[in-house]
Amino acid sequence: MKRRVVGVILAAGLLSGCYTYTETGRGVSLDAHTYISTTWSPKTVQLIDTRSGEVMWEYELAVGKQLTVRFYADKEPDNAYTPDLMRWEVWDQPTSGGKLSNSMPVPPSTARRLEWFERDKPEMPPSEG
Repeated sequence: MKRRVVGVILAAGLLSGCYTYTETGRGVSLDAHTYISTTWSPKTVQLIDTRSGEVMWEYELAVGKQLTVRFYADKEPDNAYTPDLMRWEVWDQPTSGGKLSNSMPVPPSTARRLEWFERDKPEMPPSEG
């Protein structure tokens, strides 16, 4: 009985659009990626069009922040070059969910690569002020 209740709760969460964003992922294929920037691992994330090698988008994530990126297939099926949609949001870390309010058209999954690299470390968080 307990297992069935947990399954129903998980299914209800997925159907309601409630997603949990973690750096290690959810264990299901949502094409969502979360990056956390820390003093000893300050991150920059890039989206690369593999057809041309062009960096289409880059985000230098401040220390103490979290970036979540999610891809949606065939949002613009009439646009053969960039038919998919990428949505992203930056939050204070840790944030486990929320609306991804930024978006841009992107190449299909077979023609894009999302990669990240660490900047020089240590990097201190931005000062409040």
